[in-house]
Order: sequence, then C-alpha cells, then structure tokens
Amino acid sequence: MKHREVAQLQSALWKHGSAEPSKALLERQLEASTALVKSLPGDIGTTPMPENSPSRSKLGTLLERAKAITMNQLIHALNMHKSVRMRLGEYLVTYGYISEEQLARALAEQFGLPFVDLATANIETFYAKMIPKHYALKHEILPISYSAGKLTAAVADPTNRMVLQALKTMTGLSVVPVIATTSAIHGAINRVFH
Repeated sequence: MKHREVAQLQSALWKHGSAEPSKALLERQLEASTALVKSLPGDIGTTPMPENSPSRSKLGTLLERAKAITMNQLIHALNMHKSVRMRLGEYLVTYGYISEEQLARALAEQFGLPFVDLATANIETFYAKMIPKHYALKHEILPISYSAGKLTAAVADPTNRMVLQALKTMTGLSVVPVIATTSAIHGAINRVFH
C-alpha cells in the first residue's frame, strides 16, 4: 500500500469528523474496499463494460468527487452494500447518504447519458402508452418522446439492456435511453396512465 493513499484516506477521515484512525486500520479498510470494488462485476449492475468501450469512472468516485458523500461514507458503503444485497447506489439512497436525484445524475455522468427531470419534461403520451402500465412500472422504464426515428425512454437503471431490447422489440423502434429517478418514473407513469 502506498503511503500517499493512506495519508489521503487518513486526511479525508479526519476532515469529516472521524476520530483519528490508526494507519493499520486505514490500510485494512482501503485494502478491503479495493478488493471489494475489484470483485464487483460492473459499476452498478451485473453487465460488465464491453472491452471496446472507454473506461468510465466508478459511481462512488463520481459521488465523492461531487461532494455528495465523504470518503469515509464511501468506504463504509463499499464494505456494507453487498452484505445487505444492494447495489452501491441503492444502498446510498436507502440509508440516506444521497438523494435519488444525486444518484441519477451520477449514473447519467457515469454512462454518458442525459439526465431528464420528468416533472418538467414534455412526455408524449402516445409513445408512453406504447407499452403496458404494469410493464413500465415493473421495469422502471417510460418512453417519453420520438424524434429522428428514435424512441427516447427514461430509465432508472442504464445497465438493464434486456429491458431496452424488449422495448425495441415491443415498439419496433430504435431506443435511446435517458436517466431519471425511480420515483420520477413511477410518478410519470401514474400521470400518463391515470
């Protein structure tokens, strides 16, 4: 382990009000977190990145860089999320570290997709109703517009390629995903299908 990494971690923990941790404890935490991150199949889902795609930042790194979470919170979440069988982002939202919107915006940045606020977006009802309400709710997906031969669909989980492929099959249209929060997708579905 590099002395600089330990010093950075110790500084981050100290800065955020933690008691001064020992160097040995910091080394163990950093090694455990690094091993855990390396063992994950993908950044937020089960689909690994294709080999030819550009490398993307880790979700935790993006959230920490945006000051949405502290390094100490990230290390804790990395150590805990698998034991409660949650994805990292889901864990951080469930336990109040970040908001749904912070997660959605970080996912949008991570995957290079636009974030859309469904409360203010113009949802084209005709396209939204191309799929059944129960399907949209179950898979947290909602077609919101059509342009230039492509159907734009709001999703909460950009790694779920099967849902995107199923939408393409159901509609016969090419699908372009955008990111929205889970609650915003549910709210928009309920408004569209009132």
